[in-house]
Amino acid sequence: MIIPVNCPSCKTILEIKNKHLICTNPTCKEQQIQKIIYYCKKSDMENFSEASIRTLYNEEVVSSIIELYTLNWDNVESIDGFGKKKVKKIKEEIKKSKNCNIQEFVSRLSIPLVGIKAMKKLEINTVKEFWAFRNTQYVIGQNLHDYKLENTVFISFLMKELLVTDIKETKGDDRPKVAMTGKYDKMNRKELISLIEQIGNEFVSSVTKDTDILICADVNGTSSKLVKAKKNGIKLISYEEFFKTGE
Repeated sequence: MIIPVNCPSCKTILEIKNKHLICTNPTCKEQQIQKIIYYCKKSDMENFSEASIRTLYNEEVVSSIIELYTLNWDNVESIDGFGKKKVKKIKEEIKKSKNCNIQEFVSRLSIPLVGIKAMKKLEINTVKEFWAFRNTQYVIGQNLHDYKLENTVFISFLMKELLVTDIKETKGDDRPKVAMTGKYDKMNRKELISLIEQIGNEFVSSVTKDTDILICADVNGTSSKLVKAKKNGIKLISYEEFFKTGE
């Protein structure tokens, strides 16, 4: 097997780091595109495809993650293949991605080994704790610390465009146990679970006698979860009312 010498995108000489060939050029086109693709994927932008991202990059409409939130939509609609229906879906995906907690935010940044599980291990639950973090005992801590130092301006600008929230403290089993049944058009399942936990509840996938609340698309429905909840006297509440209450 022939080992490549140059980056296929920018032709920079590749370096070996941790047994991987790495392009060290910070302005490498493919690196920039991959960062945007990764960010969109981790933000659950389901209707924003890799092909669309590449087109917007090549048309010089989006060249960085921050520019996702400062798009000139007239420029987007002028590109072949970007009709009003497609643009509307992309707008909605970007708008939804603006709400995230600090652990979700950091997991989007392509920091090696630093995802939500790593953030939990590092016990970073608030924006303040994120900025104050300096513990480099673990590799994940070192990676996070180095990334912050090198990208402080970028992180600050991005945070201004988003609503990055703290994770509320909970007290073990004292948290209300909340289950769901039926669909909610305004958010996908992952977003719903995240929001349920952000406002101090414990999400449970099934209904048991210990469940406190069942969120329903229709409180008068006949799903097995609803039948069981009614039998056990569990509180029923619609998605609209629950998330209005939890704001």
